[in-house]
Amino acid sequence: MWRRRSAVAAAGVLFAGSALVGCSSDSSDSTAADGTVEVTEELTVEEEFEPVETDLDLDSLDVIAQVLIVQEQTDAEALVGDTIDILVDDVTGTSVSTSTPELIELTQGQVEDGLEITPRAVALASGTALVNVSLPDGSGYEITIEITE
Repeated sequence: MWRRRSAVAAAGVLFAGSALVGCSSDSSDSTAADGTVEVTEELTVEEEFEPVETDLDLDSLDVIAQVLIVQEQTDAEALVGDTIDILVDDVTGTSVSTSTPELIELTQGQVEDGLEITPRAVALASGTALVNVSLPDGSGYEITIEITE
């Protein structure tokens, strides 16, 4: 299901060629008695692209599927091989663990060169994976992830 959505998103990018370009604007401003400036702008379109036609088979694309789980979300679905990002408010001090390492491989979140990297998982095999998320304030929750082929 996630791979199909990614392929559909890729198709949308291909057909986004119908975007408008070559816009110009006529701008005018007027200064009021109190010194404020009012700017009005009118945009006109000079050129429009036609949709791009392609023989690209979207089903053959090798798309990296990604599942996003927001903080406090307790269930999700993934396909074997999917990358799963576990989004949390505070990466520092958050830890993830699992009682099902045969189904899911976890990577702890971290801050690297000022960039926050969220905790992440990779779905390894079909089954019901359990991920425990421990938050910096001492609270936590469990995520149940149904993994299918």
